[in-house]
Amino acid sequence: MADITSLSSLTGDDITADEITGLLKQVRLNIANIMLEGKNGARVHKVADRMRDRAKELDALLRQETYWQERLGQIQPTIEVTVYDDPSL
Repeated sequence: MADITSLSSLTGDDITADEITGLLKQVRLNIANIMLEGKNGARVHKVADRMRDRAKELDALLRQETYWQERLGQIQPTIEVTVYDDPSL
């Protein structure tokens, strides 16, 4: 399939809270996998034909997690409940 050259032909619905939750789960799984690589977790090594820097990948994943968590908060805001304890009662 050829690359698209314009976004004008794309259509679709806005991303849902469930889709963002799924993205967050995947990002967190990727973070866990990098963290579980132990002493080699920050090592640079070659994968296929490119160099892979795990520390940079971890940083990018953490930024993605923050971004998607903020987007989720915009779509599905947190409700804060407070209780007033009236001393005169």
